[in-house]
Amino acid sequence: MGSEDYPVIAVINGDLEVTGDFRGYGILDIRGSLLAGHGTVVWTGLMIVHGEETWISGTPDVIGSLWIKSDNVTLRVSGNPSILYSTEALSLHGNPGFYLDMSTWEEL
Repeated sequence: MGSEDYPVIAVINGDLEVTGDFRGYGILDIRGSLLAGHGTVVWTGLMIVHGEETWISGTPDVIGSLWIKSDNVTLRVSGNPSILYSTEALSLHGNPGFYLDMSTWEEL
């Protein structure tokens, strides 16, 4: 979805289950749960999950920021995922257009 030069804004109206190779750039807004694993998943930019279940397994990479918006979330992480906060990835591919408070993050 998208490319480094042409990022997208994608809205998934429901759950997203990723079982194969998946790469994207931009803002990915998942209005349900996220089940990511069993393939190569790389998202550069902002990923927002609204559902109550987020399961990240295998070796997926989120380079930018992952926001989980549910008040009652079950988060399961297994394997070797990389969820890397990156101000550069956010500014290039996922800037949501409003102020982000970075005071609790450390960029690697």
